[in-house]
Amino acid sequence: MYKIYTHYNEMINYLITRRNCNEQNLYDLINGIFSAYGNMIKCYIVEEYIESEWLDVYSVYYCKQRYNIPHTTLRIHILNQEIETIKEITSDNYYGYLTLRPICNNDLSISRIRLRYYPSYYESKKLFVIEYKTKVSFPHIKIEYISFPFFRQDGMVTVCANADMHMLIKLMHKVHGFNQYGITNILNQLNSSLGRDIPNEGLSIFEMVYALKSRGFNPMLTQFKNAKYQLDGKEHLYTIFDFLDTMIESNLPVILAYAQHVVVIAGVTYNKNDKIDRYLVFDDSGYHISSLVDFEKRDKFPNFSRLIKKDTLEQVLISKDKNKEISSFVIVPTYKSLFYRYKYVSYFVNDIYSKMIDEDDEIDFRIILVDSKILKIHLVDIGIDDYNDVLFPRYVWFVEFYNTLGVLRIMVIDAMAHQHKLLPPVIKNSYGNFYVDVKGVKKLTLLKELS
Repeated sequence: MYKIYTHYNEMINYLITRRNCNEQNLYDLINGIFSAYGNMIKCYIVEEYIESEWLDVYSVYYCKQRYNIPHTTLRIHILNQEIETIKEITSDNYYGYLTLRPICNNDLSISRIRLRYYPSYYESKKLFVIEYKTKVSFPHIKIEYISFPFFRQDGMVTVCANADMHMLIKLMHKVHGFNQYGITNILNQLNSSLGRDIPNEGLSIFEMVYALKSRGFNPMLTQFKNAKYQLDGKEHLYTIFDFLDTMIESNLPVILAYAQHVVVIAGVTYNKNDKIDRYLVFDDSGYHISSLVDFEKRDKFPNFSRLIKKDTLEQVLISKDKNKEISSFVIVPTYKSLFYRYKYVSYFVNDIYSKMIDEDDEIDFRIILVDSKILKIHLVDIGIDDYNDVLFPRYVWFVEFYNTLGVLRIMVIDAMAHQHKLLPPVIKNSYGNFYVDVKGVKKLTLLKELS
């Protein structure tokens, strides 16, 4: 049964009556999520909901305890207009939902958040995100919209590592067709070195990688020291931001780990020079986000998701003490047939870039891992036929050299080549050249643009 409320306090009072929970805690909990909408929310709809994540967690621990905890959650839908009946819900007036799961002390906690992406929610004119589509069904309509599959730890069966892996798996399933696994399925692959399975004392970064690897997500783990990576002792360095930019623009979500906590990054924004300046970060506990945002904005926006400036991340990933190093890790799920790694591509492309920049200091470059079928379509769209007769491997590294006028040169590198190949596996075009010079064509974009 659906309950419809047009006033926030009325909805809160219903939840308190329904689950006998603490009024102030509940008020603050939900208000912290919805506050960024300001006066845009006009209606709340509450229903009992059977949630797969909660059933998973419930079956592992909560059903075996003496606590009288229901196996259902409460789902709260929000709309931008007042309605009197459920039939008035439309795709246009629907904002999304969150779920509240019961916990032991007669209280409720956030479980899922599936809110429709709105750039204004993040004080931004545009967002570029990994396109995850959420489907919601009502008796009269099915609604599909772009959101993020946010899940919050319960602190007993799951902690931040479990929550982030779950979000990563949901994204890879919907966006790239990887198999989907529930929380308990991943838990069964773990043997925490930090203590008991329940209560969960946390996972090491290597245990997370093992869990993802055991389920076919081919994770790529890279360690950075003071936000830099050095290739085989050579002088060439690339930064964690170079790596993050490439992976996210390749439509791959990443887990960023530092200071004993992990967050997921699944989107970006660009500055006026068309360079990434902010990352869309999701933090299941809010631990990192609350320390990264300006103090005056901590209460204005929810800490489960924020746009974080590159400059801000630099401050926490680079030690101010020259005698100390801050270690950070990035986990990226990748394709099974990716063999020629980013570090080798970066080294080769930087060498070319250093020669090009002598001629034009405004030139920059970007590297994207892409399915060659998608790349072929893009090349046709921008009017380049130089690769029409070339047989591409399934996955390639696509390199664009560009300035403010657009892309000036492109290059294609075999992502399935042997990593110890003596010469970089650049794919020649139909005319036998290693690259193609173009005039101000548009960039390849794999992320979904929202405005």
